Amino acid sequence: MIAADLHIHSCLSPCGSLKMSPRAIIHEAEEKSLSLITLSDHNACANCAPCIRLGQDVDIQVIPGMEVTTVEEAHVLCYFSSLDAAEDFADFIYDHLPKIYNNPTKMGDQVIVDEFGTITGEIDKYLGAATDLSVDRLFEEASSRGALVVPSHIDRPYAGLIAQLGFIPDISFHGVEVAFQRNLPMAEGFSILASSDAHIPELIGSKRSLFPGDETPGFAVLKRALKNRQVITVFDEA
Repeated sequence: MIAADLHIHSCLSPCGSLKMSPRAIIHEAEEKSLSLITLSDHNACANCAPCIRLGQDVDIQVIPGMEVTTVEEAHVLCYFSSLDAAEDFADFIYDHLPKIYNNPTKMGDQVIVDEFGTITGEIDKYLGAATDLSVDRLFEEASSRGALVVPSHIDRPYAGLIAQLGFIPDISFHGVEVAFQRNLPMAEGFSILASSDAHIPELIGSKRSLFPGDETPGFAVLKRALKNRQVITVFDEA
């Protein structure tokens, strides 16, 4: 089985821990015996490249992604088959963020960190803001670029699709993420992912998804598992 955690935030995410450098993420993923992870920062993907390079050194595959906030303030995960596609989409998302600029003292750091732990830059717009993209527009834009689109933690009272809209819209999502095992019935009819949504190293791998097969894990494995509903969810609580 392939063990995956497909929702991890780095130190680029607002209110994220500066301990979540690419190197720390890969180290923790290796400690937790994960072979597939996704870095999915809020509305950005600038730390994906060093994570991918570090993962290659220890046979951990990193799918580039991001967690986008829609105009309805729902969080939606977008997974990409290549770094170029993710970075192109990140530029698109940046243009759809409001002109609210980050104040690190009040809002937290939004730093870009290389493989060696060196801060090489930061993103000026506040990444915790909602874009002006509706859920359906986001799905169209991301899927047209070949992305897998999965609403995040649909069962949470904040930023979950059901809490924000009152229902799951009739959109052909590739799957949905559920935060708590007791809420699995809310996702009936969808392929379901369980992921940590980790903002600190200790939470990485606390919730995970297992996929059948022994081939090299990656985007194609995730796509097939979602399509065929072959995902086994593992939660840290009932």
